[in-house]
Amino acid sequence: MAFHVYQNLDYIRGFYNEEGKENSTPIIEKINSAFTDQQINGRIEIYLTFIQENAQQFVADLDFFQQENKPMFPFIEQRLQQLEARITMGKTMTNVGSTMDLVLQKFNSPLTAFCPVFQQAYHAAYKKLEDHVLQHPARSLFRAVQVFDPRFLSLTTANRDIYSYKIIRELANPSTFLIQEWSIHVNINLNLIEFSELNEFWDKVSLQLPLLEKIARNYIWLPISSCAVERSFSAYNKILDDDRQNLSPESLRFLTMMYFNNQNSDK
Repeated sequence: MAFHVYQNLDYIRGFYNEEGKENSTPIIEKINSAFTDQQINGRIEIYLTFIQENAQQFVADLDFFQQENKPMFPFIEQRLQQLEARITMGKTMTNVGSTMDLVLQKFNSPLTAFCPVFQQAYHAAYKKLEDHVLQHPARSLFRAVQVFDPRFLSLTTANRDIYSYKIIRELANPSTFLIQEWSIHVNINLNLIEFSELNEFWDKVSLQLPLLEKIARNYIWLPISSCAVERSFSAYNKILDDDRQNLSPESLRFLTMMYFNNQNSDK
């Protein structure tokens, strides 16, 4: 909504100006009063510009978490780290960019008068991030599942320790055969394997790494979209009826994986 208002602000000003002439009401008079007051009008445009310039990336993050039919689960942690870094920088921001500078100059407003407000917005955003995301019980799983992205393994040798991923049940007590596959996995030359999505990578190494490939598929296809998660619960209701109350959390987790893997294998 704020983006729409920002992009059509001149039209909105003109619309209420005409309405004030022909069909004036107390509310329209109040709106026009704000638009004709240089200080208030300036603040409106400055705040809308700030939202336009700073909220775009947050919208992109929301779009990322609504993706379906793609193996995106291993990328959640990286996205959250980038989001946290961006908000943390905003808490002390003093450089607002050229677009904001032009709007501030347009209304002869010093940046120092608005920086505390802008920083406060980022402080409020960080508080919500901290309360609802950074301490989320699934965070350790987000970190661990990155291991099924082969590019993650190449970042540092510390990422190659199979025993660092014990939260993934199948890796907690690996067999000799699984350890052998793991050794191959962490030493794969990615220059020899072309892929654009994780599903394509695991397709190409499935014969070489059959055990790991099966485990990886279960995790990279975990749903991240809120719509997909809601559908999974609807699937429980449809398939299990009242018996679902008798299942353990582990059984429910396997049902989720089975349901979504079957859905994706049909596409």
